[in-house]
Amino acid sequence: MIPIVQLDPDHPFPLLITTTTNTKSSTPNVETFRIEEMDWSNPIGAALRDAQQAELDARYGETGKEPGIKPSADNITVFVVSYPVPIVDSATPDPSESIPIACGALRKLDEEYMEIKRMYATPIVRGTGAAQSVLTALEHYARNTQGIKGIKLEAGNLHVEAIRFYIRSGYEEIPRFGHYKDVPWSRCFEKKFE
Repeated sequence: MIPIVQLDPDHPFPLLITTTTNTKSSTPNVETFRIEEMDWSNPIGAALRDAQQAELDARYGETGKEPGIKPSADNITVFVVSYPVPIVDSATPDPSESIPIACGALRKLDEEYMEIKRMYATPIVRGTGAAQSVLTALEHYARNTQGIKGIKLEAGNLHVEAIRFYIRSGYEEIPRFGHYKDVPWSRCFEKKFE
């Protein structure tokens, strides 16, 4: 289980999440991330989503390719951004100056499921636990939402590293659902809460 510290007992965010990743050396890499809820229209979140879309456009060879209803302020339940928690020393005088490195959102599918949208980690932080910090925060939020029994998501078939990440994180492949049913390049996954 990944350690989560809720900094404000009356609000779901901010959170501190510590992840451990295996490295090629015998010493695991331990990182702590601050997860902040952010308004969908905030330019920081918009910049991360734009970077993700540019990557997807290059990978799939089309601009704005997305099946179904695009996520927006009207249909997103929660949007979060991850920041690294720096070790404060004389070289890092202000920890509030950390750079946003990953993001993700949830939207309600129905009374029992939420869907992950716009999961993204900047290329330089992949493999550090940044994406895991966002996924953990989204799962934590969903688990604490009344009536929600699990999370579903869709990933394009060319997004191999994302598919591996979700499987490693306990998601199981399921038949395509909703707007993805007739999209041959979509792969869908689910994680049921116990």
